[in-house]
Amino acid sequence: MTPRFTLLMLVILAGCTAKESVPPEVVAQIGSRQIALADFERYLERNAGSDIAQIVPEAASALLDQYVQEVLLSEYAATRGIEISAERVAGAVRSDPGSTATEKRDEMRRDDLLAQLSGEDPPPTPDQISAYYQQFIQDFRFDERVRVSQILVDDEEVATDLADQLQEGASFSELASKHSLAPNSPSGGDLGWMTRADLPPVFENAIFPLADGERSGVIRTDTGFYLFEVTERQPPGTMGAAAAEPLIRQRLVEEAVRKQMGNALISARRVVPVKIFARRLPFAYTGNYTASTTE
Repeated sequence: MTPRFTLLMLVILAGCTAKESVPPEVVAQIGSRQIALADFERYLERNAGSDIAQIVPEAASALLDQYVQEVLLSEYAATRGIEISAERVAGAVRSDPGSTATEKRDEMRRDDLLAQLSGEDPPPTPDQISAYYQQFIQDFRFDERVRVSQILVDDEEVATDLADQLQEGASFSELASKHSLAPNSPSGGDLGWMTRADLPPVFENAIFPLADGERSGVIRTDTGFYLFEVTERQPPGTMGAAAAEPLIRQRLVEEAVRKQMGNALISARRVVPVKIFARRLPFAYTGNYTASTTE
C-alpha cells in the first residue's frame, strides 16, 4: 500500500467519523437532543387524545411545532442554568405515574423558566392599571344578573312536595342541602351570579321575572325536576375601577409573562438550533421550523 493511498484512506475515514449519523427513527433534533417519531406519537396521545393517522397534515404540523417548542424552551432553560434535581423529578413522576422522568423534567424546567422570567418584570403601577381600565372599560360592563340557587330531583312528586314546603316557609338552602341531586347541594344549591346568556331559555324565562327571595314553580326537563330561588339581583352596569383592579393587575402580569415567553422563544431559537427531518414524518410537514430536505 503506497503512502499516498494510505493518506487518502485516512482522510476518508476521518470524514466518516466526523459526521454523526442520525438514527432513522429521529424526526426532529433540538440542539443535541433527538426526538423520535414514537416520542411525538406519545405526545399526541397525552395531549390530543389522538394518533397521527386521525389528524390532517396541517394540524399534525402545528402539534409537532408545539411539541418542539416545549422541548426547545426546556433546553433553553438549561442554557440559563435551570436544572431540576433527580429528587424533584422523581417526586413529580410519583404524583403523575403516567408521565416519564424526561417529560416531568421538561415541564419543571419550563415552569422554573417562567418563574424566572416573571420575576424580571416589576409589578404593574397604579398608572398602568388606571390606563388599562380606561382603555378597556367595555370589558368591565355587565348585563343584568341574578344570583340563583337550585334544587334538582328526579321525581315529580318529590319536587311538588318540596315546592309546597317552600310555600309554607321552609328554607330553600336547607332543602337543597338535604334533597338536591345537583353537585352544588352542599352549598345550599348556590349557582352564583348568572346573566340571561348563561341560561337556557326554559330557565331564563322562569328565573329572570323573579324578585329577590322569590322561588319558581317546578320546572320539568329531560334531566329532572328543578326549583329555583333568586337571592340577589343586579341591574346592568359597569364594574368600578377599584373592584376591577385585581383583575386588571392579573391581566397585566399575564400579558408581561406572555411577552417574556415570546422573547424567550426568539432567544431560544438563536441559541438552540432546531431541525425537522420532514421526510421521516408520515405527513407533509408545513410547520415553522427548518425542514431538512436531505434526510
